[in-house]
Amino acid sequence: MESNIRPEKINQMEIKNIEILLKDFYEGNTSLEQEKKLLSFFESDEVPDSLQKEKILFLSCYKTEESVVPVSLKDKLESLIDNEAQKSEKRRFKGRSVRVNWLRYSAVAAGLLLLITIGLNTYETEISNIYTDTYSNPYDAYRETQKALTMVSKNLNKGYTEVENASIEIGKAQDILNEQLNKVSKIK
Repeated sequence: MESNIRPEKINQMEIKNIEILLKDFYEGNTSLEQEKKLLSFFESDEVPDSLQKEKILFLSCYKTEESVVPVSLKDKLESLIDNEAQKSEKRRFKGRSVRVNWLRYSAVAAGLLLLITIGLNTYETEISNIYTDTYSNPYDAYRETQKALTMVSKNLNKGYTEVENASIEIGKAQDILNEQLNKVSKIK
């Protein structure tokens, strides 16, 4: 492609190239050199009638003076925006529908799982409520109970002794701390 288009000789091939460049420009895929080529073309007096509307639009992007926007452009943009909005709405609704279905299925599955868990727990509780004796002789059961209670009593007494010793040590530490605090307060 040539860097500058000669206004005196515009042929169909060059017009096709300009149309391709213009399409790329509107999609934001042109380089600065390509945009200069378009600007040079549209600033010339040899722009064909089929590209006059595009000339106005393109030059309005580069000129700081107030430009006229074609009425048909407004209609095109509004229809494009409406179409995109409808497509977006359809996609959003379709996505929400799938999400709602998954939420429903999840809720049903969670409910079933809860019912099964409650049912199994009730069944196990009923089985464990059947008491069985571990000793056939009541005297042997009494002796084992006494052994267990004696062991618990010894461990409790040992725990009380440890708590008492710890309490004494805490008291000593508290006394030392109070002494140090009194010394510090006297210094001030």
